[in-house]
Amino acid sequence: YMVEESMLAADYLAEKCGVECEIIDLHCISHIDKDLILQSVKKTGAVVIADTGWTRMGVASEICKIILEHDGSMLKVAPISLGMADSPCPTSHALEEGFYCDMSDVVNSICEALNFPQRLTKEYAKSLRSSFKGPF
Repeated sequence: YMVEESMLAADYLAEKCGVECEIIDLHCISHIDKDLILQSVKKTGAVVIADTGWTRMGVASEICKIILEHDGSMLKVAPISLGMADSPCPTSHALEEGFYCDMSDVVNSICEALNFPQRLTKEYAKSLRSSFKGPF
């Protein structure tokens, strides 16, 4: 799901801000392709990790650890981890809107890191994926 949202964010950033993003789909978290991640970070000097899980003690933390243990100096900006809010998973439609990450979170995080004024609303992101209804 976050690959799809990240691809929407990358298209938006390329069109509206002239920012190119490289997206990596891990496919599997038990055998993370460390070399692929490190090659990308070396090229860009930045990383945004968008995950469908919690950012603490999960995939995002592990990817940050991989980068920092290899060579943290290749980062030009602090790593950005996006994931579920640090709270129990919601059980209603009303609560899920603020809980799950989407394209707007990816775009807004990248624009903030680059000091771009561009910002997206959750409503705009939602309008692009009207077919996805969430897990509930």
